Amino acid sequence: MRRFLSLMLALAFMSLNAQSAELSLPLAKLMRSPGPIELRDQADEYALSLPVPERWQVKSARLVLEFASSNALVAERSQLRVQVNRVTVAQWRLEPKATKRIETVSIPPELLVAGYNELRFSAAQHYTKEHCEAYASKELWTEIDPARSRVVLEYAASPPPLSLARLAAVFDKKLPQIQAALLYPNPLDEADLIAGGLIAQGIALRSEYAPFGFALAQAEPELGPGPIRLAWPKEQDAVLIGARERLAPYLDPQLLARITGPYLGLFADPRTPGQVLLVVSGQTAAEVRQAALAFALLRFPLPDAHETVIAKVDFAPFLPYQALPALLPGHTYTFAQLGFATASRQGLDPEPLELEFFLPPDAFAPEDAEAVFWLHLAYNAGLRGDSAIEMRINGVFERAIALPETGGAHYRDYRILVPLRSLRPGRNRISFHPHLVPAVSGECVLLNVEPLKVTLYQDSRLTLPAFSHAARLPDLALLAAAGFPYLDSGDGSGVRVYLLDRSPDTILAAWQWLAQLARLNGLPLPAVEFGFDAPTGPADLIVIGGQVKKLPALFQNSPLKLDDPFLSFLYPAGWQAPPQPWWQRWQRRLFPTEARLLPRQVKVQQTGGLGELAALVSFQHPAFSRRLITALLAEGPIYPAVQDLTRPERWAQIQGDLVFWRKGADTLHWQAVGEPFYRGRADPALRLIFHFAHHPWQWLAAALLAGFALAWGLYRGLKRYKKRHHPDAEEVAP
Repeated sequence: MRRFLSLMLALAFMSLNAQSAELSLPLAKLMRSPGPIELRDQADEYALSLPVPERWQVKSARLVLEFASSNALVAERSQLRVQVNRVTVAQWRLEPKATKRIETVSIPPELLVAGYNELRFSAAQHYTKEHCEAYASKELWTEIDPARSRVVLEYAASPPPLSLARLAAVFDKKLPQIQAALLYPNPLDEADLIAGGLIAQGIALRSEYAPFGFALAQAEPELGPGPIRLAWPKEQDAVLIGARERLAPYLDPQLLARITGPYLGLFADPRTPGQVLLVVSGQTAAEVRQAALAFALLRFPLPDAHETVIAKVDFAPFLPYQALPALLPGHTYTFAQLGFATASRQGLDPEPLELEFFLPPDAFAPEDAEAVFWLHLAYNAGLRGDSAIEMRINGVFERAIALPETGGAHYRDYRILVPLRSLRPGRNRISFHPHLVPAVSGECVLLNVEPLKVTLYQDSRLTLPAFSHAARLPDLALLAAAGFPYLDSGDGSGVRVYLLDRSPDTILAAWQWLAQLARLNGLPLPAVEFGFDAPTGPADLIVIGGQVKKLPALFQNSPLKLDDPFLSFLYPAGWQAPPQPWWQRWQRRLFPTEARLLPRQVKVQQTGGLGELAALVSFQHPAFSRRLITALLAEGPIYPAVQDLTRPERWAQIQGDLVFWRKGADTLHWQAVGEPFYRGRADPALRLIFHFAHHPWQWLAAALLAGFALAWGLYRGLKRYKKRHHPDAEEVAP
């Protein structure tokens, strides 16, 4: 649940000044999925988590709640209660004549602590005072509107602790948005690009799912007290990056003398309480880069000091996919290894039991390959025979587990077979939803919900089938889900960022994009190369540019072409069946398959351009087969568009091989129009399976040839045997 909580502040309104600020937070931003909050039956509840950053001192808080309830409720016995961290702060009768209500309640600031605070809504609902009633009657409901309901916080910023062990409080994932100014002495060179990219990745890794962004500015000296002689933007934390000699105008001599190697130091802004400066330096450009890598890796509360000199960073290369970390083919994992701890659920429809794991984005196996779940579970006596546990994969129903024994049961190694194709590339969420029904129920019957219990144990196991690695590219959905293929190596080896210009806007866009990939990877990408010149060697490229009028020769395979003053684009024009030669028609008779419909496009060349739109396009490298180019392009500033695209709700929409979007719009537009190619590291057997799965007629031809060769070999062998051992024997006619 918590991994989704930082989404709650992405679009919240915030006004900030030196004394206090106010945040208005819709409840919808605290929810995993959209939709109203529904409280049903005689008793029901719903809980949210309200994050409060460590740097905030909450002065006041209030909840504005808009809700509706059934007009069949009896007010004397029906109420809605609100609790904060299990303390009741408000309760209202549910009046049948006032079905739509707006209520405001103050929340004592002392109830809200730094971290995640539980906000719980509980409803008791009845439709009669004197007669017995059905527990789950359809008339028993209350509905909260999370889009119009909100929490309003007034707070003041407090100085964060000046300790490298507390960097999580500086770049706090519970902040409305993590925003940092990256300051450089002029000029900015390619070594600075690498160090700045690692700093951006380190900030993004700490933000988890919270929005993040950066500003790039030239460092300006300013005399003042303390070791820092630098002016930086107010109301922003800042990072000063550069080798020791280049930072001499901004740091006092005593601090410069302490920079004897890769250096990290955290300092307070004497002008603006609550703001901090992180100094990333070293004696050489290589040491600055090492310090930046150390910053990206220091996500454990050590060292507990405001500065440190890094002696060495051992960042050994990973095996493919293991930085993510992805599960290995043919292996068995306990649920405990996947982060699940033994847990129980109680009630009619309790919260689901969930676990997550990461599947390689290019996993390929035969169609009949199956993953096996070996469940260790128990359920209590007193359940009706139609009780069940619903198993969902990524929110989609997959299987049901019957709980038929009214006396309860304990299952060990309860086997569930799941087709591997039901799992998706990248992150998968498996959820078990208990639906428990008491053995005795009905009107005028005391409903005993205490025995409604089920437990799932952490020694349950998941066994994956053997699979290989092969994928069809370009596919931006694989990039959005798992950074494929740019995260294969785990450290960015074989990846080069090609910047079409040297503007701060383009540099920030590159840092933002790499920070997003690092967040998917869970680790920084120190081996990624940067450059302003067109690369010549084999590499997977990321091309970024704003103010683009004409594209370089690398884009000859791109479905989008910009050649000033013309733009060429393939517009969708319905669907068409691909032409079928005679052998494919015979193939369909021998191997019945689903009819294929391909999108039909019409190429239009025109003088109109992208305008306010930005484009994300992916295609095969024209000079190196099986190498991918992914480009982010705009005719205006590119960084605001890239920052908008990395918002979680926007990122989840990416697919196809060509995406257009406009900053601030709710949806993006995509197509799959480029020429596909295949890439992978399949072992020989699965490589053949993968090939023949897409070309079954070739399998038939190979089988016929193999059969003919075998028959011919047997014929020749038998003829030689006869000639050698029975030369005088005559053949007998049948």
